[in-house]
Amino acid sequence: MFHISFSLYSITELETLIGQLPPAVLLLGDFNAHSQQWGSNKRSSRGKMVEDFLLKSNLSLLNSGSPTYLHPATVSSSAIDLSTTHPALYLDFCWQTDPDLHGSDY
Repeated sequence: MFHISFSLYSITELETLIGQLPPAVLLLGDFNAHSQQWGSNKRSSRGKMVEDFLLKSNLSLLNSGSPTYLHPATVSSSAIDLSTTHPALYLDFCWQTDPDLHGSDY
């Protein structure tokens, strides 16, 4: 399992990383990307890049569309943290968010 900050890596670096791992991968991270595929009401350019990366890397998105981040100043929520896995593992997981933030904004 890897937790990454998508903004620190290029798509090429992530593709290289995925190519070096065994197929049964679980990739979690703050992708800081917006797409309707994971619960945003819009798609950002970074969201399009992540969509393309997931398709090219044959990764399945576990997110249900629930928000994963609450902006403290505006109290708006978004889904920027993504959980992905190899399709063979997809049914082994039940993805959900905890309604109690436990003092965090994530």
